[in-house]
Amino acid sequence: MVDGSAIQEFRAHWSHDPNPTQDFARFRARVFEVARQLWGDYFRDSSSLRERFAVISGTPYSGYQQYEQSGLCSLLQSACTVYEVAEAAQFLLWTVQGQAYGAHDHCCKELQQAFDLSPGILLRLVRHTGGATIYPGGAKLLDEAVVESNLVWLARYPEVLKPFQEALRLYMAKDSNKYRGMLDNLRVSMEQMVRAVLKNQKSLENQRKSS
Repeated sequence: MVDGSAIQEFRAHWSHDPNPTQDFARFRARVFEVARQLWGDYFRDSSSLRERFAVISGTPYSGYQQYEQSGLCSLLQSACTVYEVAEAAQFLLWTVQGQAYGAHDHCCKELQQAFDLSPGILLRLVRHTGGATIYPGGAKLLDEAVVESNLVWLARYPEVLKPFQEALRLYMAKDSNKYRGMLDNLRVSMEQMVRAVLKNQKSLENQRKSS
């Protein structure tokens, strides 16, 4: 399957420096077509989803089933920045969050493919316990986005997840006076994880093999 790496390699062969305006136009077109497909898959025959999207996105609900008459189509057609495209895609993801039949997973997969095919547009779709969030990228990807992807598998260990999320909250507050609390929560999270793996209730200090 072609992806962003293949596109970058092709450009490198030709020593081609892409035009940012053209890159954005192609990125928006990719997301637009993915959105058209997803609208047909989930929204066209579901008035409740169309109404939910209208409320979340702040676009008028007309009752029309066709994508071309939807608020999603309007948002993407008028989008002039990467943020506006990402915002429309995020509205879509929030709308299908919690739906049955793997709707959310499918939407994430299709949008991620559109992002991957646009290597000049720095975005990252991160899955987490509450759904998925689209983050901006850059020379240094947001640390929070990278860390948050780990919350998916931690969800099976609620006693581990709770202090870990609190540690993240304290870290993102960027208040050095709270760093001690952050470290304390990280320690509790680690201790709970070790207990879960080793299936005992020993403290972290006492988790050592018997001589």
